[in-house]
Order: sequence, then C-alpha cells, then structure tokens
Amino acid sequence: MTNPALPASGEQTMNMAEAKQRLMELAEGGFHTLEYEIKDHGKGNVSQECTVYLPKHGHFKAAHWENALAQLEAAMDGKAAISEDLPISTADELPI
Repeated sequence: MTNPALPASGEQTMNMAEAKQRLMELAEGGFHTLEYEIKDHGKGNVSQECTVYLPKHGHFKAAHWENALAQLEAAMDGKAAISEDLPISTADELPI
C-alpha cells in the first residue's frame, strides 16, 4: 500500500541540511527557523511534520521539506499557499 506521506519509491527528498540552506537563501541571511517533528500515535503509527518560518510570512507545515518551502514561497509571491494534509505513517516508513 502506498502512503501519501512519503515520496514514491526511489524518489529523492530534500534533507534537513538542504532545507536549511534554501530557507537561509529565502531569508536573505535574516532570522528564520525550521523544525522537524515526529509524532507517535501509538500502535506503530507515526507522522512527520516539517515546519519552516520567516517572520514576515509565518509558519508553513507539511510532511516534506519541499512542500513546506513551496507553501512559503507561494506566500512570498503573494499566491495562495498550498495545502497538504499530514497523513499518518508507520515508524518503518519514515525517512530518518
């Protein structure tokens, strides 16, 4: 069964260091934060949440760094932010 919280098999995803670099570029050297959270819902079900923040634009959360950054960039461009549900995965499915 395919889990929408995770990329397709073999697909590369952005890691935290790459997300940090991109966010620093968007912040133009100014203040910014990024957070990675794993929530354990019990019985082997977990979810992951990637959050990026810039002071004038706010917090943007998604299951993957690319999506959180895309939401931030859309807000910076004055476009509607992309909405993404944060599905629950099993612990074995998280890319850590």
